[in-house]
Amino acid sequence: AGSTLLLPVLADRALFSLGDGHAAQGDGELSGTAIECPIEEVQLRIERAPGITLTTPRAHTPAGDLTLGFAETLDRATEIAAAAMLDLLAESLAISRAQAAAVASSRVSLRITQCVNPHRGVHAICPKAAR
Repeated sequence: AGSTLLLPVLADRALFSLGDGHAAQGDGELSGTAIECPIEEVQLRIERAPGITLTTPRAHTPAGDLTLGFAETLDRATEIAAAAMLDLLAESLAISRAQAAAVASSRVSLRITQCVNPHRGVHAICPKAAR
């Protein structure tokens, strides 16, 4: 509740689909099975965000800001998530990318999002209290 997910739209006339509810899942999703559950009620508001150009997904949650990277290797997924976090910090704090790297070094955590699919996933998280 209270989260905002920003998704890049990479295709004209793209559609949106929601599913695969998980009651619980550890970071990394090691197999195709978490504790699956139905999604009984969801409240979504989908809007176009003019003026924002994204190449990777971002989320703003009560706990912090996240950026996500997906690629064929964990190394590349990590690079993508970390670079997106530097962009987010530079934008939101109105600082240079070099300054954002200094902030990120002390405040941002990198976690494995998934290993189960052919594309690996990493997310970078910066706690709101830390900024």
